[in-house]
Amino acid sequence: MLSILIFAISLLFASVQSKWTATSLLEDFGGNAAKIMAVYREPNSPVSHVIVGARGLVQYMHLAVTDEGAILYKTSFREQMALNAVLRGAGDGKRLFLAVHHSAGYRQVVSFCESADFGRTWTPRSRVASDDEDKYLADMVYERETGRVFVFLTTRDSLELRVVSRAPGSVAFSAETKLADLGSPVESNEARAGYTAKPQQNAYYVHVVYVGTTFGALMYLRSQDNGATWSVPREIAGGAKAFQVSQVLGTSEAIYVSYVSGEGLGMLLYSTDHGATFSKPITLVTKNTPENSAGISECAGKKGLLATFVPRKLAGPAYALWNTATMKPEIRATPYDGLTDVTYAGVTCVMDTDGTRKTTTTTVIHENAAYQLLVAVESERVPSERDE
Repeated sequence: MLSILIFAISLLFASVQSKWTATSLLEDFGGNAAKIMAVYREPNSPVSHVIVGARGLVQYMHLAVTDEGAILYKTSFREQMALNAVLRGAGDGKRLFLAVHHSAGYRQVVSFCESADFGRTWTPRSRVASDDEDKYLADMVYERETGRVFVFLTTRDSLELRVVSRAPGSVAFSAETKLADLGSPVESNEARAGYTAKPQQNAYYVHVVYVGTTFGALMYLRSQDNGATWSVPREIAGGAKAFQVSQVLGTSEAIYVSYVSGEGLGMLLYSTDHGATFSKPITLVTKNTPENSAGISECAGKKGLLATFVPRKLAGPAYALWNTATMKPEIRATPYDGLTDVTYAGVTCVMDTDGTRKTTTTTVIHENAAYQLLVAVESERVPSERDE
């Protein structure tokens, strides 16, 4: 009884300390408006990997940025009008995988490259699909246990959701496989994907979520055999309307889906049985949530905090964290008063070396008004198992 009381008191008086640093992006782009297209950060790493572009310029960049806002190294890619990017990692502190949607003459195409030295050098970029029609990048999945890469595409003319994959040890991607008809312009149907695994059973599940039509149903499909076959798409939000899928995250415990509802609310769904069933929609943010403002990431430990949403132009900017222990949202305020026009938000969580004593949450945000990369480090003391 005493241990339970001590645990409860420790939760009430958990110390939270935050610091923010800002790095200007204007210098590298000659004063043009910079746009963060992708952010990746590995657990227990002090470095965020950021893909930044600028509309109208024939280049985009990879930046390795510390929590103090220092740029360790950067690589410039020359490409016509890079519009979107997805960055993934192998989790080994070495390999990164980058897919980019860009213009190539009169076509929209998707290219792929990878790095074996944490972004210092990159392989030559190659197309992942044919250029018979415009292709838009939706998402990319890297299966860490198998080494297989999946790239998800949407097409402009045929209005289809497609996938290509690359087997371990191969350099070429497979032919395109149609997954679903979209039924409306692809700009409103960006799909998101993630994966879960049962390594002991050699079972790997790739999950895909998309919006069927503009302000339409939230649709879901999956593969259980490394992409050889895919399930028939089905609704997972009980008929509720959705505007955009923000992210799909697979953890050791569940598959999580964050999305923006038709009313502009930040929502969350999860499945603990690899997509066989889903929870009812959970409202995390009740204020209007801008496009692409939701990011989710798993925290280590049983008392991890999972999700973050950064709403636009609130009087007191806030974000919501999903507590995986209580399965309830927790609303937090950000310490940065000048936060406006958020166009990207992501969160990563790591534990101290003793395993459960502290959780560090790092949020990387693009602040549109000043064209800055803002890095927020929030450290929160959490009880260890022996405290209980």
